[in-house]
Amino acid sequence: DYNKLVSEVYSQLTTRSDSSYGPLTDEQKAEMSETSIENWETKAKQGILYNDSVIRDLNSALEGFLTQLMGSGIKYQDLEEIGITYDESWGGGASTIVFNKSKFRSAMETQPEKVSDIFTGTGKSGGVGLAKSVENILTPYATRVASKNRGSSSDKGSYGRLIEEAGSEKVPTSVMNNFIYDQIKEMNEKIETLQAQLKTKQERYIKQFTSMETLINQYNSQSSYLSNISG
Repeated sequence: DYNKLVSEVYSQLTTRSDSSYGPLTDEQKAEMSETSIENWETKAKQGILYNDSVIRDLNSALEGFLTQLMGSGIKYQDLEEIGITYDESWGGGASTIVFNKSKFRSAMETQPEKVSDIFTGTGKSGGVGLAKSVENILTPYATRVASKNRGSSSDKGSYGRLIEEAGSEKVPTSVMNNFIYDQIKEMNEKIETLQAQLKTKQERYIKQFTSMETLINQYNSQSSYLSNISG
């Protein structure tokens, strides 16, 4: 729901990584239980989105949700009347919503048109409505259709910023087509290049030391021969 989204975005944005939880080696995993490995890797993944630019922008957009809603013609008093208020005690990121079910039910019975207007923006307010305001905030970060010709053969669609950044299992084509995947791929290619260079140097040094060892053995043999002759 909305509150969980607000909390999760703020948590991801502000949680720092713990450098003491690095990647586990195969040797380390062999000495640990599956539960310990899972707990370790969960801890190691924390903070990977700390101060990430995309998450920061999403958090800012959520913080501006109320302003956007008020700008669409809906008053805060209108929200209060149907049981929707903001939790002023929430101490981080965008404000969370407090939902009063009994007040909402009462409003649905006595002012159904007003409730509908607040959510859809199709009535007197003339605004975009609560639901559309949330959609407007989240759409740039999720899967969306790029063109206005929904369903047309020329409409290939586009991805929101979060999917472009990290991909999504719900969008199979994005799993291997996103910014983070490209970075990992580039790093792996660099590692392979460095490993190949290291192997080449090792082979060269081994060859050099083998040649040196052969020369030393030859020298020792000649030295021993000369010593025997002179003796």
